[in-house]
Amino acid sequence: MGLPKWRAESRKLESGPAELKPTGSFPTNFQAAMVRNRADIEQNLNTKGEIVVDARSNARFTGEAAEPRQGMRSGHVPGAISLPFSDLLRSNQTMHDPATLLTLFEARGVGASAKPVTMCGSGVTGAVLTLGLARAGLPIGALYDGSWAEWGGATDTPIERTA
Repeated sequence: MGLPKWRAESRKLESGPAELKPTGSFPTNFQAAMVRNRADIEQNLNTKGEIVVDARSNARFTGEAAEPRQGMRSGHVPGAISLPFSDLLRSNQTMHDPATLLTLFEARGVGASAKPVTMCGSGVTGAVLTLGLARAGLPIGALYDGSWAEWGGATDTPIERTA
């Protein structure tokens, strides 16, 4: 739902210090196939086996807007496509319906046979694209968790600018 919608619907909110919950442990199931690193992205520059989908704003993707981190280069991974995570959201900050999401992804060449790799500035909003892929019924692929913080922060990675 998202907090803006929650508030608009006058739902209950709590304030003050959070109540501590008992500690414990829980099992995890790390799935390495769902994560990409720099070496994987570098290899994909040659193989082009996966579609890198960047969740940052189009202005950051093209290099028109400066990166928020000082000293970071502007642009995008060569061959990547732009799909700002905000495009997946309605004005009330909830995610579009599956049919609309499917249209958004397919318009950028991400269809049922695609092997997408989502990314963003730091690996967080790239996960919004991953959720959108799942909601659209598409393969969720993998997340490049280093994202632009790693790629754009390096001095030896190729970049494209279209601004």
